[in-house]
Amino acid sequence: MPLYEYQCEKCGEVIEKHFKISDKPQTVREKCPSCETEETFNYIISSAAISYLGVNHAAKVPSDFKNRMDQIKKHYPQMQSTI
Repeated sequence: MPLYEYQCEKCGEVIEKHFKISDKPQTVREKCPSCETEETFNYIISSAAISYLGVNHAAKVPSDFKNRMDQIKKHYPQMQSTI
């Protein structure tokens, strides 16, 4: 199952949750481990950790991954990219 990151609305603490792709909620409500209050955690977009064996890290990003990132940016224009 994929791992998703959620951020506390009150203090900004980031937690990780496992959900099936089809079941991923945009918000999660639970006790924050940092501020210890019952808070809403909003889904935050984070890049996947992908390793391409045999690919030089200085080389260009494989096109299928770049195309997927372009699709994500189109649907989430507020996302900041590091690639």
